[in-house]
Amino acid sequence: EPPGYSPLSSAASPMSPSTCSSEHSSRAASPADLDDVVVVPHPHYPPPAAAAAVTWPEDSESYSETSSDAGSDDEGRTSADARAARQEASLERAMTVQAIPDEPTLSQALASPDREHWLTAMAAELHNLESTGTFRAMNRSDVPSGCKILRSKFVLRVKRDDRGEVVRHKARIVVLGCQQEPGDYGQTYAPVVTMQTLRVMFAVAVQNGLTLYGYDCTAAFLNSELKEDIYCYPPSGLSAALGPDYGGDGGDSQHTVWKLQRTLYGLKQAPKNWHDTLAEFLVGYGFRRAASDPCLFVLEGTEQGEPRVHILLWPWPPSLGTSAWNSLWLR
Repeated sequence: EPPGYSPLSSAASPMSPSTCSSEHSSRAASPADLDDVVVVPHPHYPPPAAAAAVTWPEDSESYSETSSDAGSDDEGRTSADARAARQEASLERAMTVQAIPDEPTLSQALASPDREHWLTAMAAELHNLESTGTFRAMNRSDVPSGCKILRSKFVLRVKRDDRGEVVRHKARIVVLGCQQEPGDYGQTYAPVVTMQTLRVMFAVAVQNGLTLYGYDCTAAFLNSELKEDIYCYPPSGLSAALGPDYGGDGGDSQHTVWKLQRTLYGLKQAPKNWHDTLAEFLVGYGFRRAASDPCLFVLEGTEQGEPRVHILLWPWPPSLGTSAWNSLWLR
């Protein structure tokens, strides 16, 4: 506020043109005008080692800054060195994060210090595909003419806990579904649990003292059969990482082709096929699908002579951001 300003004064406002002109014409600014000014330091930049004093001249419109400490040159250099060290450390951290990202490419993973962890994860993913009969390897010349051969790749990711600690290295073989064309797939819509159903579920559990369990189905999509004839190349780098027995380099010169028997991640029809497979199994087991939500399944019965009600919600909405569960069970 300008000197002499009072919001309760009945006189003309000191910010009016006439008042301002008279103030500036009558006197120049003085250090006394800054007695009530509070300087708040920036949270990320500390104040300089030596404060600069402002010398106010007798004339009105100019001022100069001079150092108040003759030895401030050394302190200034020290402060500059500290800032340079902080900037260098920040740049080094940024380069480290960029060098080893949580979702590296295959070449980055194999060149990183965690190479062995990535190779173990890739071998485990290939074992999942082989154990579930997801594909059948065949020669490229045996593929019927006119059939499009899709490409695939490894998607790698570091899984961390709530504190940011590395839990495991995860690898997925994913088909490039963007290469699919209409006719390669049928319906693709797969529902998820609505937020209204989740709220009711939590309210019922709290009110009745029931127990909620969260479950995760490992390699869920690999459990559903594929109805269409789909062919794909093994992912690029598979032979280089795991050996020549697992295919070529993923290019057009590759001789090995996979004929998919089950839905693989990346296919447009994969979510719907998995939903239909699980729903068919639950209904056959005795669950009843709710009319209000296609992802709500209820099983009524007895256990040790007492009535029991099991309620299953699947799949878990991705918008909630949890990767630990893909279903919720209320008992």
